[in-house]
Amino acid sequence: MLVVGLAAMAGCSSAPPEAPPLPPCTPTVTIDGAPALWGFADLHTHPGIEEAFEGQLVWGRAQSSARVSATSIPSLPPCPVETHVVRTGSPIERTAHSQILPLLNLQSDFPHPPIAGEGGPPIEGWPNGSDVLHQQMPVNAIRRAYEGGLRVLFASVTDSQVLTQLLAGPAFPEVIVPNRARERDSATRQLERIESIVDEQSDWMEIARSPEDARRIIGEGKLAVVLSLEMDALTIEDVDALIDRFGVAHVIPIHLIDNDHGGTAANGDIFNSATALMSTMFGRPALSFIEVEHTSRYTSRLGWPQLPGTMSPPLLFALGSVPLPWADALQYDNQCFCTGAGPSALGYRLLGHQNRMGLTEVGRTFVQQLFERRLIVDVSHMGVAATADAIALAEAAPGGPYPLIASHGGIAPDDGPTSSERDLAADQARWIAQAGGVVGLGSGGALAPETVLAVRGGPIATFTTSTRTACIADGDATCASGWTTVSGASADPITRVEVVVEGAVGGGSHVLEMQLAGATLDDAPVIVRAEMTCTSSSCSATLDPLPAVLEGDTITECADGSSTPTFTRAQIERVSIRLVGASCGALPADGTWAPTRATISIDGAPWAVAERENGGVLAQLGSARGGLDLFRSGDDTPSFDDTRKIVRIGVIASPGSSSLLGAALDRYGSELCARPRLRANDGTCAAPTTIPTSGCEGEWISMSFRGTWSAGNRFDRFVTLPDDVAPSALCGLDLALVTHDASASVSFSIDEARIEVVQDPIVAWAEDYAGLMDRIFEGRRGAIGFGTDMNGLAPQFPITRRSPSTFEYGAHGCSTPSIGPLTIDGGPRTVRLDERGLASYGQLADVIATIAQSDDLPEAQRTAVVDSLMLSAEGVLRVWERTDPARRGGTP
Repeated sequence: MLVVGLAAMAGCSSAPPEAPPLPPCTPTVTIDGAPALWGFADLHTHPGIEEAFEGQLVWGRAQSSARVSATSIPSLPPCPVETHVVRTGSPIERTAHSQILPLLNLQSDFPHPPIAGEGGPPIEGWPNGSDVLHQQMPVNAIRRAYEGGLRVLFASVTDSQVLTQLLAGPAFPEVIVPNRARERDSATRQLERIESIVDEQSDWMEIARSPEDARRIIGEGKLAVVLSLEMDALTIEDVDALIDRFGVAHVIPIHLIDNDHGGTAANGDIFNSATALMSTMFGRPALSFIEVEHTSRYTSRLGWPQLPGTMSPPLLFALGSVPLPWADALQYDNQCFCTGAGPSALGYRLLGHQNRMGLTEVGRTFVQQLFERRLIVDVSHMGVAATADAIALAEAAPGGPYPLIASHGGIAPDDGPTSSERDLAADQARWIAQAGGVVGLGSGGALAPETVLAVRGGPIATFTTSTRTACIADGDATCASGWTTVSGASADPITRVEVVVEGAVGGGSHVLEMQLAGATLDDAPVIVRAEMTCTSSSCSATLDPLPAVLEGDTITECADGSSTPTFTRAQIERVSIRLVGASCGALPADGTWAPTRATISIDGAPWAVAERENGGVLAQLGSARGGLDLFRSGDDTPSFDDTRKIVRIGVIASPGSSSLLGAALDRYGSELCARPRLRANDGTCAAPTTIPTSGCEGEWISMSFRGTWSAGNRFDRFVTLPDDVAPSALCGLDLALVTHDASASVSFSIDEARIEVVQDPIVAWAEDYAGLMDRIFEGRRGAIGFGTDMNGLAPQFPITRRSPSTFEYGAHGCSTPSIGPLTIDGGPRTVRLDERGLASYGQLADVIATIAQSDDLPEAQRTAVVDSLMLSAEGVLRVWERTDPARRGGTP
């Protein structure tokens, strides 16, 4: 029975308290008639990750001391934003870092937050649930998870030779030189780091080198740490050496690339390139890419294969497309001439990719050797073919089946496609369950997004320094420090504007209204109206010269002959267009006004183009600092699940656009700001009253955190709607560009902007957990633990409801102590799930507390999830014990 209690908020002291081990507790339940241990397991973490990649990638250390606190994590010191290199005399190294770090940040849609420079304030964006390149497992965070019930922690080592050598700056004449010794050395450094952490905290944690060790450690109330290998190129001799020296107990045979053991899950172009660069070390021809086959099982597809190349110093690394015949031979075309759904005839259908490589002969022998050593064998990261081969070997093992685990990732549905091979196939997961194995559940599950607004084009908006208002006046009417006045053609008066609107617009003569946001007359917004000539499919208007400026909604005729004021492109932040009824025109008689495309040209030059996707959305067109303005008309308001409160804003940079530069030690770069609109009571979708000038302040949120935003990449941000606001009230999105470096030249375009409402991620995770208990594990408790990877359930984002400030929870007669809110440095800055997402490893305790108390989950479901989690340490130990033929089938 689940027991949940809330305690009063505790005060903070300046010094963290001593942290002795917690008293052990024996649960009131048994599993299959045998006693059970209490606590949850995390099957995949990286507490020593800062030692990987030769210490050049992840910033910060898993700080350790004799005194720890479960309610305070130390702040992270500032780091160079785009390089993570504080001081180096090598321009090659700095250039390499500036190329690779932003690329990796984009894997989780988290551009680097702003840093003031060495000696400046701590990182503003840390900790953040989507940030994988800053250490998020300080010892205090592990302590918080431990007090929340963590009893088995798989501490894994990992690396990538390709990324490591690229960060160091490739050397001539070869870009990448594979070397097995690098793997052994990196694994050794990380294991030494993990060992030192455990030694410093030996009062409450200990390395478990056998299942007997683990039972004793947990029985003493402490945390059992299991050492794990997740590398690309270790041999069985390497594994034996690491077993002898450190007591390694868990191995993932295949990681992010095809190695000499078999095929990886086809997932991510950067790892496809890494596979090609490492192929010679595994006895394959140079530059052997992943060989894929088409499948309807997965939706993700590898992009066009990329090759390393060289450019003039100091930039020594670039990716370029391989020739067409090469890509064609690899079947990367993503289409199949085959039977589509339904009764239609043959036709082209877009398919996903899966790796056709299974286990190699070397890999088969390697897996069997792992069985012989009683190691926990993990199929995570294997492609579906390699996983099938591993299962066949486990089935045929002496005394089999040999139990396998899948430590991190998701599980595919029984019917219908899933995202990629990183999700374990349902039939393979079911075999693992029937063989007594366990899984660690990550957060890759679908959040069932519902699209509210979507606009795409080519591009839909361009932001440039030449079209923004660059002179910001202070109280003395002079330009503020760091800004310069606009000069050049952008300051010339506008004389001619052409507008073309296409789609279902109705024929006849209508009135076009444009609001030139940013341009004012007597402090009032500039609104112009002109007659449009329309056919059934398009309307056009040419304003030459511009008609009179009108204020408010008063109009007597389309052009009243009064004097026409002049204004410049530099004054215009945005142009909003709409159709109105007036004396010189009327709305379409049938009430249709559903344009699909709009184009504005100023003085003969295209200024902005927008298209709506799947109906319901038109882009209000803009450029410069005011950027882009999307809206949905009042007559086209779809309904959404009003219980959903999380809004995802996504923006994609144009492939042909230059990068939006981020911050560095000597600059702050540029920042893209977003503001979702809500429809007012009168049905209007009001534009913002102010445009950000110094940063994304007030109701504006940062899309880029002042990080580098490369062409073709998408960034997502998440906001939570107030309790009294329904998703159907969302009517628009404003985007604005702030350039912090006055000397920088910015030209940045976007091809797509989108607003979606999504499920609460923790509710979705709990629902997935409960569904897998029934669908795969037939109700077996303790078979599913956490599989968090580098920073919690990464990537993660804020939840709908605020997690409890102070909490305790329990199951099976055992409970946690009262745990207070998580702070930074014991000060007023708190780390909350509803603001930062699952940003610190210690918040696993907050996640369980939130599940235990969530009104969005049925009581029976949340009880089942917490009850099962609190037996997952026992579930993992039983798998480990079954790896010993003497124990298999007996009582632990």
